[in-house]
Amino acid sequence: MTKKIILSIAFTFAIICALAFSAFAADPTDLYVKNGGTGNGLSYNAPIGSITDAVKHVGTSPCNINIIGEYPISSLTTLADANGNVTFKGIDGGKIALSADFEISINENENIYTFDLPVTLSGNGSYMIFGGFNSVVFTKNFTVSAPSGARLNFYGGMDASVTDCVSPEISYSITVNNGTFNVFAGGSLRRDIHNYVGSVAAPITVTINGGTFGAVSTYPINSHNKNYNTFSVSGMSLLANDATLNINGGTFNCPVYVQGRMGTVSSQAAEKSTLVASDRKYYAIDGDINVNITGGIFNGGSFGAYYTQAAYTTVMRGNYTVKVTGGTFAANTLFDATQVVPYEGSENKATIEYTVSNIKTKCFDLVNGKKGTDKEPLRVAFIGDSITEGYAATAANVVRLYD
Repeated sequence: MTKKIILSIAFTFAIICALAFSAFAADPTDLYVKNGGTGNGLSYNAPIGSITDAVKHVGTSPCNINIIGEYPISSLTTLADANGNVTFKGIDGGKIALSADFEISINENENIYTFDLPVTLSGNGSYMIFGGFNSVVFTKNFTVSAPSGARLNFYGGMDASVTDCVSPEISYSITVNNGTFNVFAGGSLRRDIHNYVGSVAAPITVTINGGTFGAVSTYPINSHNKNYNTFSVSGMSLLANDATLNINGGTFNCPVYVQGRMGTVSSQAAEKSTLVASDRKYYAIDGDINVNITGGIFNGGSFGAYYTQAAYTTVMRGNYTVKVTGGTFAANTLFDATQVVPYEGSENKATIEYTVSNIKTKCFDLVNGKKGTDKEPLRVAFIGDSITEGYAATAANVVRLYD
């Protein structure tokens, strides 16, 4: 009798397991998520309660993760890298309420993550979305609403305070059709001078069709006090492979850089990045860079190949090719190729072609097919503290870099 009972229980358990497995045996093309949901996510009436659990059930086929109503993210949320492409959609008022960082694990499967729903920000902090070096698309439905003071920052890479952020050698792309971003960067974030100095080791393509970037402000282009990395292709990583930046629209209330500001690089930061130091392909900025601008509004006054700074700078060795056939630029917007310096004997060069007004150029080898006249700028070595480097606090009552 006991054996029969045990066998019966075992058989029943096996049936339950089989049913549970069969629920996800085929790749789901739609999963449903609702805060507080207790279902398996396979139907609107049986939503799963966690976006992280939903992603785990994505198969190799493209899958819509349909968020019903408001879904709060109030603590650090990390998604496992899915097996297939994922689109986050909002239904019945579906949106993400972000009051903490939201990250996708490092790219392993060449996936595309599409954000096709609104995001609201709570409080007055800066909240991050990390793409994990995956391809990411923000659609026209990606609207960002926030109370005064709240800001959305997007980094296509990872948080360098917790990992040696070298991208997998898998090309990836980031496409923006809408959204309001305080900071937009294709690479990683360094929160501290001791954080890892990572690399974008794969080809990256950034395409901007719409959206708003940065805050309206005035930037003293000729001083060290340029904007702090608000828009860049590399983020705070070394851009160690080819890069393409396509801008067809959008509003840029900030300078635009291809190689972004890395921040102060302490000896501890350099020593920790053993992976970067292991191979020249991770630390040499040798890739070819193409910039194509057909539209957009540029209020930042500067479009630089490299964010130069006293604390850390280097040179870019590949071709730097810029074509501007559209867009509206603030008066005297400076396109700067100062850091593009080919290796001795190399035929690589910095070239720009433009058909719009309000543009000035600096240190390009060819400008509209003619040889450039800019000479290499004077290099100055600074020895001193943060005031010498130009980071003096406003309370110090000094003019940055000059005093």
